[in-house]
Amino acid sequence: ELNKRLYADVDEKRKEGFFTILLSGVDNGNGGSDTNLLVAVDTKNNAINVLSLPRDTLLNVSWSVKKLNNAVHHGGFSRTMQEVSNLLGIPVDFYVTIDMNAFVKLVDAIGGGGGIISLPTYLLAGLPMHYALGTNKLSAGIGTVFSTARFIKNKCVNWPLAVPSIALALLGSAGGTWLQHHTPDTVLKYLLLVVLPVVAIFTLRSRSWSDTPEPISFPRQAAIVYAASLLIGAYDGYYGPGTGTFLMLVFIRFAKMDTRIAAGNVKIVNLSSNIGSLFTAWTAGYVFWGVGLVAAAFSMAGHYIGAGLAIKNGSKIVRPTVIVVLILLTVKIISEFLFPEFWG
Repeated sequence: ELNKRLYADVDEKRKEGFFTILLSGVDNGNGGSDTNLLVAVDTKNNAINVLSLPRDTLLNVSWSVKKLNNAVHHGGFSRTMQEVSNLLGIPVDFYVTIDMNAFVKLVDAIGGGGGIISLPTYLLAGLPMHYALGTNKLSAGIGTVFSTARFIKNKCVNWPLAVPSIALALLGSAGGTWLQHHTPDTVLKYLLLVVLPVVAIFTLRSRSWSDTPEPISFPRQAAIVYAASLLIGAYDGYYGPGTGTFLMLVFIRFAKMDTRIAAGNVKIVNLSSNIGSLFTAWTAGYVFWGVGLVAAAFSMAGHYIGAGLAIKNGSKIVRPTVIVVLILLTVKIISEFLFPEFWG
C-alpha cells in the first residue's frame, strides 16, 4: 500500500511533492533505535501516512544481531535509513531522532516536574549527583526559554506579578544552589515525604481547576506569588524535581489564577530559577556543557509542544499531568531512601 502511494506507476517514478521521514526513538544508552516510524508526506494531496516498523525486524546483514534496532550501531542513522529503504523498497529522504529528554520537557512544559525524569536519566548516564543537578539546569533552562516565549506570545502571563517574581526566583535559586553545594539533602527529602502525600490529596480532592480567574485582592495574590517564587525558587536551586508542579498548585489554588495564566507565570518563575541555579552551579564547576547542550536540543522541542498543549487545553491536560508528576516524585523520593546506592 505504501509503495502504491509513493510511486506514480510501475516504473517507480517518484510522485511530485512526495517525501519520506524516518522517526527513530533512542534511549541514550546501548539499546539502539527501539521505535521506528516511517512517515510518508504527500504535499500535493495534503496526506500523511505512517508505518511502524517493529524493533526486532530481521535484516539481511552480516553482523551478529540482525535486528533493525541494532542498525544504528553499524553506521549511525544513515545506516538505519538504508536498511529501512532496503526492507520496503522505497527511498528514505530524511530522519529525525527523538530521545527521552524531549518527552521529559513535554511533561515539564505542561505541568512541571520534568526533572523527576531527567535527573535520574543523567544519574543513570554516570554523572555524579552535583554534576547531574547542574547539567540538568542547563538543558532545562534552554528548553524553558521556548515554552516561556510561547506563553508570552499567547498573552498568558500576568506581568505585574511576573516581574517581581523574576528577581525573587533568581535570588532564591542562587541561594538554594549554594546551600546544596554545602549541605546533604537528607533533611529536605524527609520533608518531601511528608509534604507530597498532602499535596497529592489536596489536588485529587479538587475536582477541577478553573480556566477563569477567581476573586482575590491583588495585595494578597501578590504576596502569595512572591513568597512562592522565593521559597520554591530556593527549592529549585537546592534540589529541583517538581518545582513547576508546586508552583502550579500554589498559583491556582491559593493565588486564584486561571490555569493558562498560572502556567505562563510558572514558566517565567521556573526560567528565572533555572538561570540563577545554573549560574551558581557553573561558577562552582558543576556543569557538563557538552552533555547539557545536546540534551537542550531535545528539550526545546518538548517544551514548545508541551506549552502548546497547555495553552490549548488548559486544566484538561494540566491537572492530570500534575497528579502523575506528584506520584512519580513520591516514588522517586522513597526509592532514594530504600536504594541509596542506586542514586549515587
